[in-house]
Amino acid sequence: MWIGFLSLLLSVSASASSALASQLAFSPNYNGASGKAVECRGELRHVEMLDLYEARRFRRLREIPQKHQFRTEVSDAIVRLEKLWNPRSESNSTLQDVDTLLKQFYSRMRFIPKGRHFKLITDTRIPIVPRNCRVIQIAVFDRNGRTHIDRHYFNKLDARNKTVLLLHSELASHRNSYTRTDSEEIRKFLGSLFSNHPPRPRFWDLPTTGYFECRSLNAKPPFEFYVYPASRSRHLGYVASFKQLGEVPALGRVAAPFEDAKLFYGLQNQKSHVVIRAPLYSQTRRDKRTVVIAKAKGSNQVSVSVEQPGSVKKIFRSFGTCEFK
Repeated sequence: MWIGFLSLLLSVSASASSALASQLAFSPNYNGASGKAVECRGELRHVEMLDLYEARRFRRLREIPQKHQFRTEVSDAIVRLEKLWNPRSESNSTLQDVDTLLKQFYSRMRFIPKGRHFKLITDTRIPIVPRNCRVIQIAVFDRNGRTHIDRHYFNKLDARNKTVLLLHSELASHRNSYTRTDSEEIRKFLGSLFSNHPPRPRFWDLPTTGYFECRSLNAKPPFEFYVYPASRSRHLGYVASFKQLGEVPALGRVAAPFEDAKLFYGLQNQKSHVVIRAPLYSQTRRDKRTVVIAKAKGSNQVSVSVEQPGSVKKIFRSFGTCEFK
């Protein structure tokens, strides 16, 4: 459940010193994840998280109405995430759960000294904004799970933007390596989440029975995906829908369509030897990776690997089993 996932993310130790925060404020080479916002003079929303700004200005998405209370905004966001990631289960989000999460989040927030600001960290693509606007560094998420925040700009965020900052912080801190791809993927995901065109649910347009659930056992890195036969959707006949590939859960819908039934029926018949290679498609990232799923003859164990175009080195490989549902 999303509540359990977010609770895990927020349970990181909150010990830190103000000296570290001061150091971060003036360290352009700091190698951590970061949160950016856009400050515009003369606009109703003076400071806006880059996640929402890009969705509205460049992707032409219309933001859904907000509730104006931070706690309510976080609660609603958790319910939406639950419907995306676990649409076949009922959300157990309560305001008491949210209060606990907010308390933990605040406990590990660290405001940098008053009157000081972060230098803009170029860990991702910086969009071109109008002359009356500028991109600012509002937060730095360090590898110890702490969120260092510019209080001056934080106080100018409305409840919606504070919620986006919280979620961006949690999704970023859960990644062992935070790259430009990670940053852009998280921004695109959260920008869509709060829009009139949210990401598709993980099981969108797929059968509720008659599929294989595949998980890694104790292997590292972990994986979890589902193999479906032909559905009423426009897929090529069969599809593997991924919940997790590696240490980080998939954000938007990540799937690999394939034309024939070899994988599905190969999983049903242990005597079959199956190797399927298919491109990965993602709603939230420009994905050019290829997934390879293989099952040896006489075994119910599957191997999963991910390949990058133009490279012979596998960026992911793990083993597990599949169970028919």
